[in-house]
Amino acid sequence: MPSKPMKGTVTQAHRIEAFVTAIASGKTKSDAYRAAYPDQNLSPQKTSEKSCAFANRPEVKARLAEVIKGKMEQTEITAERVIAELGRLAFFDIRKLVDNDGNPLPIQELPDDIASALVGVDIVQFGNADAGRGTVMKIKMADKLGALTTLARHHGLLNDKLKLGEDPDNPLTGLFAFLQAGAGRIKPGAK
Repeated sequence: MPSKPMKGTVTQAHRIEAFVTAIASGKTKSDAYRAAYPDQNLSPQKTSEKSCAFANRPEVKARLAEVIKGKMEQTEITAERVIAELGRLAFFDIRKLVDNDGNPLPIQELPDDIASALVGVDIVQFGNADAGRGTVMKIKMADKLGALTTLARHHGLLNDKLKLGEDPDNPLTGLFAFLQAGAGRIKPGAK
């Protein structure tokens, strides 16, 4: 009996597009792999392995870069704009929240760089006509230290990765080499 032609044959290009679309929408690599290969019933570990290998293919990386660039252009998010916004958060001056007498400025009068560093504002009015009225304004600012840390990493000012074996002056380099050399001589179960 002759075989029937397959309807809707899925090409590799279709699989790449399904994978990239899923990644660009916020899915994990494993979920994106399942979207690209819905007919495969793999264990979570095997799916993870295959999804990583698939994501590292040059044609997948290239297509993902195109899609992400397009999304950034659509939303007008550029690397320069992100860095500028991090700079605003990292270097905001809290003194600009108040006037010369120490009174809080109305939110609409705050300079743009300070307003962009605000995360939240709570305003509570209390009292009555007899006792007097008052207002308490609680302002929550963005994480200045987090923004500074991100900027420092971006500009290579922080190195929070330990590199063994590359620095001859590091005392751990010798220990690391010793352990690597001895690893082949240790037999399982030996005491």
